[in-house]
Amino acid sequence: SFSTTMEKVGNQPYAVTLHCADAVVSGNTIQGFTGALSVNLNGNGGDVEISGNDIDVIPTGDSNSVAFKVHGKIGGSTWDISGNEVSNTSSGLCVNSPAEGDPAVINSSDNTYRDCENPIIFTLDESQTPPSVESVGDRAYEDGREVQIVPVSTKGVPMDDVVNVTP
Repeated sequence: SFSTTMEKVGNQPYAVTLHCADAVVSGNTIQGFTGALSVNLNGNGGDVEISGNDIDVIPTGDSNSVAFKVHGKIGGSTWDISGNEVSNTSSGLCVNSPAEGDPAVINSSDNTYRDCENPIIFTLDESQTPPSVESVGDRAYEDGREVQIVPVSTKGVPMDDVVNVTP
């Protein structure tokens, strides 16, 4: 469990920041931070599993509270993000690195986003190659009612070509 009354740890807002080639993050409770988990891959390829976590972060006025941040050299990597409970964040899954070489594959399934402004968001330029994202069984709720997950891009990348959302 990671819990705090501070919004930042040192000079960064994440409870956990990993710089790695492969990672498994499961069964954690993270609350009170403006960001939960930042995974920065050190080299192309790699496998990341993020499952069974309970995330309740502090929303910020500038859309910078993030549950899961995917970045680094993600080309050719495989991400499995499943069974997580996420609450009160500006962004649930935030992808902000392009794939270098082969596109990354992000499988998102059975995650629940409660009162999250953007359950899935990309911060890529149009010239960058986004990863392939498959969202199956993910759910989003606003004020207790279920809403559709609509992936967004802050820099104009067309999401219809990148993300496949299956309720």
